Parts: sequence; structure tokens; C-alpha cells
Amino acid sequence: MSAIARMLLAVDRAGAGLRQREIQVDDHRIVYSEGGHGEPILLLHGFGAESGSWNHVAKFLTKRYHVIAPNLPGWGTSTRLPDASYAYPEQVERVHRFVQEMKLTRFHLAGHSIDAVRKCEQNRKIFDDLQKNDPPLLDQLAKIQAPALVIWGDHDELVDVSAVDVFKRGIKSAEVLILKNSGHMPLIENPRECADAYLAFLGEKNRIFQPVAGLSRAEPA
Repeated sequence: MSAIARMLLAVDRAGAGLRQREIQVDDHRIVYSEGGHGEPILLLHGFGAESGSWNHVAKFLTKRYHVIAPNLPGWGTSTRLPDASYAYPEQVERVHRFVQEMKLTRFHLAGHSIDAVRKCEQNRKIFDDLQKNDPPLLDQLAKIQAPALVIWGDHDELVDVSAVDVFKRGIKSAEVLILKNSGHMPLIENPRECADAYLAFLGEKNRIFQPVAGLSRAEPA
């Protein structure tokens, strides 16, 4: 990433009420953004991205929550080891260790797509690692017992919106919202709508979601 791009990310980060920090977790140095006060929210970025992709959403969250957004190991300015595997099982364990080192016992969790597009040769090994998941990730959806909110762009050209049915069937507690006029990156394309939806979801007391502008509720499966 160029110096100008990093400068712009730093400006966005500051505008979101975040500061960049780092922590050593086993054999990886993890760089993360942190800001706000209240219950913790852990924001995980997608494949090929970094924590800065959450900046525009985070600026609405830091007013009410303690936001932590790490550069996942292997990405951004966090350590990438040439001989390490970055498949899901290993990354899940690294995130678990990060959570332990940050002394987070209870927290909200949000993540963006980890679907891979092989655009860079340096990412090819990680892409290949992601295909070696045993057991398959989709088989793990039923294990999610916590309330979940799934937001999908209706113009997603990378993963068609019809794939949302997999989550509706797999996660019994899932609320599904289709974000109108949004593609694969709603956290960047429509950050205010994403933040409004997530804040409403976190704040609801009776498990009844009140739709916000620009969103439509998916019909029950």
C-alpha cells in the first residue's frame, strides 16, 4: 500500500475515533485499531483487506461501543510468515489467542466476507489454504447459537444475494436483511445503513428488529 493510501486510512481512522495499536500474539505481531467506550465489538475484515475497511462503519459504533478492529494475521501491517498456514482453522485459533491477549471475555462480533479473489500472486498461498477446511465451514453454521444479523447487498457481483438462503437455513437465530443498491462491500458503500442496522440489532430487547431506511427484511425461509 502506498504512503498516500496509508495516510488517508490514518485520517479515516482518526475520524472514526480510533487509534492504531499493536500487540504480540505468539509468533505474530497484530496491528489493530481501537476506540470508543462501552461493550466491546470485535470487527473482522475480509480476504485481502485490512481493518481500515471498517473505518466508516466504526465512526458510528465508537459513540456507544468499545470497537476493536485487528488486521488479521497475514494481512495489512500484521505479521505474515512465509511458511505459515492461513486457512480458517489456524486463523480462528489466532483470533482466539488475540481475544485472550486483549482480555476480552464477552464481546459482540462482526465480520465481512472472507471470500477470496486471487488477484495478487502473493495472496495465492493464503487463497489455497482457505480451500482446505476440514470440516467444511458450512457444516459449522448450525453450531452458532448466538443471535446473528446477516446483511447482504442486493447487487453483490462476487457472491450472489441468493446465497443468503444458506445462512437462513444454517443459523436458526439469524435475522437476514438485504441492503438495497449495495454490492459486496456494504461496509464501504453504505456504511451508515450498515451501522444503523447493527446498532438496532444490538439494542433490541424483544428480538424484534425495526427496519431502517434503505433496508428490506428478507422473507422467512
